[in-house]
Amino acid sequence: MNLTLESENKKIKIVVIGKVQGVAFRYYTKMKADELGLTGSVQNMEDGSVVIFAMGQKKQIDVMTAWCHIGSPASYVSEVLVHEIRIEDTQLSSDDEMPPSERFIILRAS
Repeated sequence: MNLTLESENKKIKIVVIGKVQGVAFRYYTKMKADELGLTGSVQNMEDGSVVIFAMGQKKQIDVMTAWCHIGSPASYVSEVLVHEIRIEDTQLSSDDEMPPSERFIILRAS
């Protein structure tokens, strides 16, 4: 086991598709992110998906990604798309920006 890799920070964008709106998915996502010590945001999108930006240690990001396949108790997740964002990138597109924060927040629907 490589402790250096386990403790490295990782930044991701997750798109969750399925019955994920109107089922407290964002609320449960925030609870899970807070439990894992992640920073970032979760937001409902117009197309019915939910988008999550998260940053934290690789192990916690992996746990969050796995949780997204299950979701909130009333949700039905049909697909989870994960895109890693290089932390070194200073020029991010507006679609890949995370709100500057030291906590995990729920954003209003786009």
